[in-house]
Amino acid sequence: MRHIIIFISLILLFSCKIESKKEVEKSTQKIINETSKIDDTINRDIEKKKEKKNNIDELNQRELDYSLKIEKVKTQKDSVLFLKHYFNQFKKENDSLSEIFFFKMFPDNFKEFKVIYGYEENHENTTYGGLYENYEQIIDYKPEYIKEQHYILKLINISINGVWQSDNVSHLQNRINKLFIQNSNLFVEILKMKDESEVESFWFFFFDGPHPENQKELYGKVLSKLTKVDETMTPIVKRAYAKVKEDWAEH
Repeated sequence: MRHIIIFISLILLFSCKIESKKEVEKSTQKIINETSKIDDTINRDIEKKKEKKNNIDELNQRELDYSLKIEKVKTQKDSVLFLKHYFNQFKKENDSLSEIFFFKMFPDNFKEFKVIYGYEENHENTTYGGLYENYEQIIDYKPEYIKEQHYILKLINISINGVWQSDNVSHLQNRINKLFIQNSNLFVEILKMKDESEVESFWFFFFDGPHPENQKELYGKVLSKLTKVDETMTPIVKRAYAKVKEDWAEH
């Protein structure tokens, strides 16, 4: 009996040592894992700091030029220089400040837009705006740091009292047509803050052109959108489209 007790005791002692060893191993592994996590966190922080420093260094190396100020613009020549400089800088560097300056200086009504980007025909002579050749400022420009509602508001303001013209005016009209189909809710929301005469003027420019019959599909899409967004604007759209057809029927 005594031998059995001794044997059992030895077994228990050995078992305890094994369990103790397992606990130690588990604790050790836990410490290793925690240390590894800390190391990973430290390494990530170091990489982020390096990346941030590299971005700052890169920005400094670009030597971006923000010397042109809106308050210094006195003539149309100044406007052309300002718009060209900040658009090209934004296109190249994709920096927010260049876009903000470009957007603020971009015309806010049709008259100014036509003077800078369009042309004027006088008898046998045609006078072109300073940025007539820079159609990419209209076709290629897509807001990056400017809120979409601010961009759409500017497009609506330019459209009011606008009339169709080939080239840049036509490019702008096409951009407005596509944007309305994509975001009719926001267009209607902004238009509802305008006077009815301004709203009708917007829709006139929206459809204006030498071939109103080619706008039938677009006209149908607009009416379809308005049935879902705001049907109260439908009569204004119909009047504007009818006026476009009437005006071009005389040509």
